[in-house]
Amino acid sequence: MAGLAEAVLFFRIGAPFEDAVFNKTANLMPDLEVVDCRKGIELVPEEEHGHAGRGQAPPDPHIWLDPVRAETVTATVGEALKKLLPGAAGELDRNTAVFQKELEQTNARIAAILAPFAGRQVLVFHPAFGYLTRRYGLQQLAVEVEGKTPSPRQLAALADALEQSHNRVLFAQPQFSQSAARAVADSLGCEVVELDPLSKNYPADLEIIAQRIADALGGSGDT
Repeated sequence: MAGLAEAVLFFRIGAPFEDAVFNKTANLMPDLEVVDCRKGIELVPEEEHGHAGRGQAPPDPHIWLDPVRAETVTATVGEALKKLLPGAAGELDRNTAVFQKELEQTNARIAAILAPFAGRQVLVFHPAFGYLTRRYGLQQLAVEVEGKTPSPRQLAALADALEQSHNRVLFAQPQFSQSAARAVADSLGCEVVELDPLSKNYPADLEIIAQRIADALGGSGDT
């Protein structure tokens, strides 16, 4: 596997860790081309996705969890690869079109799964699912506040919100502390269910995420 030193393209998605990587490579690899995969995409601050932070929240980087936005990312990646490999332009165009069609079909299936639950809140530990919930008329309610577990006062506010929504599932990512998620869930009287936004089986796992949300909100999501 080629190391970073051999890379010719750097695809950025907006994740915070990328800044550290980019700062290190900017001087050492001046010829490295940086491709911003957020090009042409409407970004939403985390706080507008139910992330109860303070002050100016950064843009939510989890754009791949919205298959419609992912179609735009696919086009950006395809154009960058065509520039690098002009001889493969035809094949790259075909592959881009095929994957965009798959994303379009995924979007339609997820919309059907989640349509019965429009307007409902989805309780998550880490605010990763804002674009997905927003796309399908749901509302993300995040436990973390600026990357920290909630205070007793914030837990009380969450409990009040849950009492009104009848939501008894807390979604947690495998990339974060499960013990912290379980502690919060115990305080709120919730079950912990795993959602993995970084699964390699993409976009099929987007449908699994949607189905688990539908199941948690009280239905099979079948149409």
